[in-house]
Amino acid sequence: MRFFENDTFQAQLVDVRHLADLKNVLASLTQQQAFDAEFYRTHLQDFETISKDAMPAAKSLMVVACKDPAVRFTFTHAGRTISLLVPPTYLFAQRKVQETVQFFDRLLEAQGYHIAQALVPKKL
Repeated sequence: MRFFENDTFQAQLVDVRHLADLKNVLASLTQQQAFDAEFYRTHLQDFETISKDAMPAAKSLMVVACKDPAVRFTFTHAGRTISLLVPPTYLFAQRKVQETVQFFDRLLEAQGYHIAQALVPKKL
């Protein structure tokens, strides 16, 4: 179910029961060594501790994607031009995440809902 979409965000509500499905997919990908050790420690390790038991009142998860374009940097050195495309995740990720959480918290708080940011994979 598409919940919200504009030029900056796209959000979707997902039944909390799908948390187990996501954990199974991540476990399978980890077993297949789809992630290097550093990526796993940084982005996935804490996700394993999240469970329905940790948030018993939760009925839905809201998955939010931030639309953020890649940025191209062009460097010129010794007469040679090098162009580098930097994915948005690496440029403004933390600020964008905080802005997104605050936006949805203000939007939904008036309706009696609470937003809790979960440590989940940013990309798969």
